[in-house]
Amino acid sequence: MKKILLLLCWLCSSLLLFAQNHSFDYSQPETYVNVSVNKTQLQYLSLHFSVDAVQNQGDGTYHVRLCVGSNEYADFETTGIPYTIAPAEKPSVNMASSYAQLIQQWNRYPTYNTYLATMDTFRSRQLFHRRHHQRRDRHDPGANAEQP
Repeated sequence: MKKILLLLCWLCSSLLLFAQNHSFDYSQPETYVNVSVNKTQLQYLSLHFSVDAVQNQGDGTYHVRLCVGSNEYADFETTGIPYTIAPAEKPSVNMASSYAQLIQQWNRYPTYNTYLATMDTFRSRQLFHRRHHQRRDRHDPGANAEQP
């Protein structure tokens, strides 16, 4: 009888631990989760959620850390992908000291000089596209005309 009671207690505690590690706290604005997925699942996740880190395991699987916002919790759970809640990290501000760092890592903040470089890049691209369209219109005035 003692063994059955002990086994029952162990089973209940295991289920509680499992449930605690697999449920979102809807009072939190975002939660980081760890998943192990294949390439197709990774592509789906990257289109619908913020991917923080990816590690290719070399056997066709990827260990992925996702940032899931509170408005995405239910959507994520409907994927049916097994996950674990990642331990909370101490909040810190990651600064991007170059334009390349800023565009490669979504969770960085630009330094002032990086911000200026980013704005210059946007401006130069906008000017390039504007000039390109003006040149195209000069060479082919009917390009923007409505086709019957």
